Amino acid sequence: SETPIPPCAYIPMLKSTDEWLRVVRMLPAEARVFSTKERCPVLMCFEMEHEDDKVDVANYLHAKFGDGVGDDAPDDDSGGGGGS
Repeated sequence: SETPIPPCAYIPMLKSTDEWLRVVRMLPAEARVFSTKERCPVLMCFEMEHEDDKVDVANYLHAKFGDGVGDDAPDDDSGGGGGS
């Protein structure tokens, strides 16, 4: 059976200005394992799909997950500083 791929999976080796390409599935028949003395590096191949709106990586992730600042983030005036 195929490995399930999360809907927002992407290859993080892209620039933030590159077009957003979603990972559709892995291609295990195309994978290669390079055995070395200490490690076992792998070359994985994936089927990718373009989004309809041709958005770049940074804008897609920002729209999907926001700016990364949550409600638990401290405010600028949360203390710890001088002043009266």
